[in-house]
Amino acid sequence: MFVLSIPDWGVSPFAASHLPDANGRDSARVAEEIDAFNGIAEKIAGRYEWNSSILPAFRAASLFAPDGLHPSGELYKYWAEELTRGITTRLAK
Repeated sequence: MFVLSIPDWGVSPFAASHLPDANGRDSARVAEEIDAFNGIAEKIAGRYEWNSSILPAFRAASLFAPDGLHPSGELYKYWAEELTRGITTRLAK
């Protein structure tokens, strides 16, 4: 099993017009929450000895799709390349 990180939507164009929100969450808090979530995912993957591939939380507005929130094609391509590399390496063992 491979685990991917969640991109930091707090730096997205969407966030620029929606943060801080009604709960007082700002881009710094979103980053903390994303890092915490990704850290927990990595710990769980390690606990079960999954082939963990935690990629860094992306914090570049350019990696979001034109809707300003979802990952861009460029990011999906990167994930696909990394997964391909990981699967190929795993199968070679």
